[in-house]
Amino acid sequence: MRVIISICMLLLFFVFACEQENQEPKYSEHQAYPEFLDFLRHETKLMSTDFEKTSFIRRKVAELIDGGVGGRDVALFDENWVNWKGERYYSVFLFDSATVRCGGSAHFLHEVYSDLGYNSETFDIGFENTFYTHQFTVVYSNEISDYYVQDPFFNISFLDKHTSDPLPFSRLLNLVFSSETDRILIKQDHYSFSPDWDWSGIEKYSGQFEIEVNEEYSLRNYQAMSSIIDSSSRWEGYNTRFIELYKYPLDHNSKTIMEFYYNVKMSNKKGK
Repeated sequence: MRVIISICMLLLFFVFACEQENQEPKYSEHQAYPEFLDFLRHETKLMSTDFEKTSFIRRKVAELIDGGVGGRDVALFDENWVNWKGERYYSVFLFDSATVRCGGSAHFLHEVYSDLGYNSETFDIGFENTFYTHQFTVVYSNEISDYYVQDPFFNISFLDKHTSDPLPFSRLLNLVFSSETDRILIKQDHYSFSPDWDWSGIEKYSGQFEIEVNEEYSLRNYQAMSSIIDSSSRWEGYNTRFIELYKYPLDHNSKTIMEFYYNVKMSNKKGK
């Protein structure tokens, strides 16, 4: 009799263990960061492409981010925020203790990708020390031997308007370099933060570039910035001319992504 009871107990334990193993990870706004990563792994496990997986992760990260400009900006209480790990960003958003702009959003997504085993970088573009900059995340796909742009601040990715296929980063850059931005389709997912951008700042910043207006680079930057900001076409808080800023990467980007960028740029020039 004791043997039968013991066998029954073992069977019950085995069934319980199997159920626990196969149980879908539960995700709530109060869970810990490792559980959030487990949730992302589980949800993306059966997705067929890297673009699907990394887009899903970006959407979930974008939903967590507290975006904004003001007295709770993360840079105001820690100037070293750029070196935060994913878990610290997660805790800040979990307890609603600070907000981030595009830089913090991009770094948080980069850390999440890294913790999930993806190779990613942040990419900063625009005109240094002005309002007219933007930072986003690029994540590498072994399927295409290229990166995809995943922008958590605006919660967007990019497609080919003619084919609806995801645009690899190199293809996106080539379209920008060739002034074929009409082929770029901006795919926006759930959008929770819609800042009221002030595009009148061109007068404030133009003087910085006029100081050395005789230098070709300064003049080129001033003219480019004027061209971008003079166009006031808007798209759900995202100025479509922001894509033009892809022509102006900032120097503090990583060596890896800058080499990739300039290789694409040189290939584009040779192809003309």
